Amino acid sequence: MRLRSALALAGGLLEILATTSAYATTSMPAAQATSAATSLPSTATAPSWSFPPGVSDVELPAQFLNGVIVVRMNVGGRGVDLSLDTGTSFNVMDPAVISSLADPATTGFPFSLAEAQFGSATLHNITFVSRPFDRRYGTDKRIVGILGFNFLQSAIVKIDYEHESVHVVNPATFNPPPDAVVLELDPTARVPLVSASIGTATGTSFMIDTGASTVVVFARLAKAYPNEFTADQELKDDAQTMYYRSFWPVCGEIQQKPYAVSQVSLGRLGVRNWTVWKPEDKSCFTPPGIDGLIGYDFLRLFNVYIDYSNDRIILEPNKLYDVATNTIKP
Repeated sequence: MRLRSALALAGGLLEILATTSAYATTSMPAAQATSAATSLPSTATAPSWSFPPGVSDVELPAQFLNGVIVVRMNVGGRGVDLSLDTGTSFNVMDPAVISSLADPATTGFPFSLAEAQFGSATLHNITFVSRPFDRRYGTDKRIVGILGFNFLQSAIVKIDYEHESVHVVNPATFNPPPDAVVLELDPTARVPLVSASIGTATGTSFMIDTGASTVVVFARLAKAYPNEFTADQELKDDAQTMYYRSFWPVCGEIQQKPYAVSQVSLGRLGVRNWTVWKPEDKSCFTPPGIDGLIGYDFLRLFNVYIDYSNDRIILEPNKLYDVATNTIKP
């Protein structure tokens, strides 16, 4: 029997931190994240990247673990593993790790590092909020924090799901690939919110969320388009497939339902005959102002470029998109 879940958490991880999304291993709900981010001191120096001479594109040391993107950061010769999560509006690091970093710049709030190495690139003035965070994958991978908006805001970050690689690119030298779709994002949100269509439903605030596993729709969209999420479209368990309909974030047990939709599209690209997930309307996780999440099962069809410097998300179809029979070909 095939098991289908909106979570599909790596390594059977079922506990979700207070700072994490109900549908992700790391994402923070947008309302909570934005509120916390805006409370950070405004005097913090903006982060900036430096590249080796003559280099404008650096591949970062990264691993993809069942959809979770893990990036290695080096500080003073010590390496730490962090989850790359576009759905989080600030960086997070476990306080025990912060206190162990031998850098005098780590005092105060938020905790700030004068510089950190990511492969051959250097990020200056990177800040972290101190929150308990300790995730283990297998026997040798310990993730102690999240890379969110503060990491993403000052360069183009390319996520290549086909080749399981992450790059930082100098915006001054970058041109979008010719077959890519360019989506405008709200530069004030600190998480990438774009327009998307789910069946005949359309919303302007879908979060591109590398920390989420699936496409999720929230009550705001479902109530506006009730004909898209009816009992007839709800998927039922059968001999081949069983759907997990419950999970337990810190706010309590949540019920969710899978729905079959005719298509999921962002701009001129998308997929037909897809499964999306909807939490119960009275769920403890109902972020206001958000239509839904675009997670790993959809994003893995693309090279995803996060370009806050130009207020845009760029999706470039990869080989999996090209060979799939249910993708929307331009």
